[in-house]
Amino acid sequence: MAPVLFNSKLFVLAFLPLALSGFFALGRCGRRAAMLWLLACSLLFYAWGNPAFLLLLLGSIGANFILARRLAQGASQRWLVAGLAGNFLLLGLFKYSRFFGAPLFSGPFGGWAAPVGISFFTFQQVMFLVDLCQSEIALPAFLDYACFIAFFPHLISGPIVQPRHILPQDRKSTRLN
Repeated sequence: MAPVLFNSKLFVLAFLPLALSGFFALGRCGRRAAMLWLLACSLLFYAWGNPAFLLLLLGSIGANFILARRLAQGASQRWLVAGLAGNFLLLGLFKYSRFFGAPLFSGPFGGWAAPVGISFFTFQQVMFLVDLCQSEIALPAFLDYACFIAFFPHLISGPIVQPRHILPQDRKSTRLN
């Protein structure tokens, strides 16, 4: 399946209205329910094109959050360097291994098929780790972090946003109760 495009009928007439109405309806039950719905919609949106890559996204979110917790607890700068190296290694493996004659995945017609949006969510997480180390942001709850990284409007096509500009807004502007 191809990813859901923002200008497709499926997105405009079905996915977006369902995602928004579910978010606001569940918001009456509490912020957590609405954010869980948003995360579920974002993950469904990402998995639509190639469900196998959803595991990559989830693994990347989980690994970066675990690393972020260590950094927030005062771990040395070596952990930041390791996190940056891990993120760039992941990006390099999936985006650039074909230049060295060893693509990790092939598409249905033998062509190269890199995970959609891998650059966006990888750089987003790199900026998050750097902002956290520079005390620009506090460590958010896992649900907030996962929603920030997987948020479907910018997951596959950007823009890459600075965590210190977005994460505080999630807390302030999500007045759902």
